[in-house]
Amino acid sequence: MPYRIFSLSRPGEKYARRGFRCQDSSGTCTKNGIQIVAVADGHGADDCFRSEIGASIAIDTLIAEALPLLYEESLPFSEQGIKSFKYKLWQSWREVVRRDWDSKLAIGAIGDNEPRYEFVSEKYRLRYQNESKNYLYTAYGTTLLAAIAIENELLLIQIGDGSAVVLCANGLFDMPVPQDEENYLNVTTSLSDENADQKIRHAVLSLDKGACNCPVSIFLSTDGVDDCFPAYKNEEYLFKFYKVLAETAIREGTEALFDELARETLSEMSAKGSHDDISLGLMVTDDKELLQNAFESISLPQSIMDNEETEAGEEE
Repeated sequence: MPYRIFSLSRPGEKYARRGFRCQDSSGTCTKNGIQIVAVADGHGADDCFRSEIGASIAIDTLIAEALPLLYEESLPFSEQGIKSFKYKLWQSWREVVRRDWDSKLAIGAIGDNEPRYEFVSEKYRLRYQNESKNYLYTAYGTTLLAAIAIENELLLIQIGDGSAVVLCANGLFDMPVPQDEENYLNVTTSLSDENADQKIRHAVLSLDKGACNCPVSIFLSTDGVDDCFPAYKNEEYLFKFYKVLAETAIREGTEALFDELARETLSEMSAKGSHDDISLGLMVTDDKELLQNAFESISLPQSIMDNEETEAGEEE
């Protein structure tokens, strides 16, 4: 099923005021019968002083490894095929990270002209200066979320925090990727972890338009988006936000939606909400009737509806 696809990253003041570059990265690709959307969030921890590079490498390697999927000998989204894909993705990321590390060493000392290096702990400075292969990947640590669509199936993969939300044809919002118990507060799993390929979670969804759970729209967000909403009802507020995006796509078209997100929406969300770097990736079905029917069937939790009524009353 073809989608309109979009991704965007915007810096937040939380790190920009310290002179740091945006640590988020995102990307899209349509090629070889595959559509891809991905977002990545480089870690804000002081020791991860090249995380914005790690996030960018994660997007590039994800796309590079996903494009040949349809030509694999095994079924691309079989359990064995996915397991192999995760391993290749992780290894490719590590290989490019290692090349980047070596190339920077060739032209100067570690940390030269890198503002974030002054905040690295003494323990990790020693590890980096000793060029320990076991630790250099920490400097580039990042999360990664991606949606990969082929003709009849959709693969969602995720390592670390952030959210992958699906609007189904029956109007229900779902988060099909299994939760990670290692993610809590400011702690998250990462592509820089040992055996990170085994920590990448996934879900495979059918793109049969006749199925009630067919993914009409897919929304990928880094925690810069998620943290704009109350933690105690985060999913409910995310669903409300994505309902608004679906309505805009129906009323004004996907191009207008994407333009609005790029011009002001994401930057304003960060400024008024999380203050963090922020990334959003979207897949919106080309089938307008399917999208309209799904939207008309959306039923948000009563607590959200009550909140909407309260806000409307206050505006009056």
